[in-house]
Amino acid sequence: MNIKHLLLILSILLLTSCNKDSDPTPPDAAGTEFGKVTSAVVIVNPVINLGSTTSIIPGSQRDAVEITAGDLDIVSTDNTGLAVIKELPTGIVPFSFSSGAIDLNVIQEKELYDIVVSYTPDGVQEIISAVRYPIGGEVVRVSPGDDLAAAVASDNAIVFLDSGVYETSIVVNATGV
Repeated sequence: MNIKHLLLILSILLLTSCNKDSDPTPPDAAGTEFGKVTSAVVIVNPVINLGSTTSIIPGSQRDAVEITAGDLDIVSTDNTGLAVIKELPTGIVPFSFSSGAIDLNVIQEKELYDIVVSYTPDGVQEIISAVRYPIGGEVVRVSPGDDLAAAVASDNAIVFLDSGVYETSIVVNATGV
């Protein structure tokens, strides 16, 4: 499973489990916003896998990193370094941190983006280029116990994982999943 596939699965799970700190509404566990709201999952200071070719060394802070995307409200990362920013406008959107900024080119509405950054007091930089997931087809919902391998077997599949535990090994051979 390559990093894009892993990031997409992580992004889908995050979209249904993360919330603005100021919003007391429970997360949308049913996934009704997936493919309807332009969003970005920001991953701050991830653990770099052994064997990675990146030369960027992430910072250590993951919790409570504040991010402002364009004119939207400030969003803070959780203790794992994850934040979801919803309602992104199209065009070049600056993602501002206390020590710097990066730009995201939002191509069209209703898409999902992953942004993976190193954040330190000295600056912020992308560890990998932003990953864009164009949402344009039917979303296949998978629940724990369903055949996940069948859901990801077709090219250009959009797979939404319901909350739960998925105890399986999986190989994604299709493209654009």
